[in-house]
Amino acid sequence: ADLAGIPADPPLMRDVCPQCYRPTTVCYCSSVPNPPLCPKSRVIILQHPAEEKRCLRTATMLQLGLQADRCLVFKGKRFPGRWPELNVILSAPNTLLLYPSPAAVDIREISRRSDSISYNIVIIDGTWPQAKAIYTGSPILHDIK
Repeated sequence: ADLAGIPADPPLMRDVCPQCYRPTTVCYCSSVPNPPLCPKSRVIILQHPAEEKRCLRTATMLQLGLQADRCLVFKGKRFPGRWPELNVILSAPNTLLLYPSPAAVDIREISRRSDSISYNIVIIDGTWPQAKAIYTGSPILHDIK
């Protein structure tokens, strides 16, 4: 085989935004609130490791749009795993899981309970099969309303 025709330099990569890590042509940073929002409740993202590499980067969107202490991301397949602070969050009575299940509570019922409560809203970030695997493999999630 003649290797002379193969370029020696790697192909040029697209410019990437240093904040959202998206190609600059599809960067959404100009649409992110500045300063970041500070809601009363916290968003807790349980992210499948493969989801971090996907194009959309929805967890990054939330991290950029919310104050740092209002959005926490934990990466893994089973939770709480190696994060003792996550175990405390998942066991708290004000923690809600955004996931379809027969035991799920209608969100309209939650909002009627009290407007003064600050919630920990847990979101599983992954494809449906990945989310199901995280839910199934993390028994602590089964007890969250």
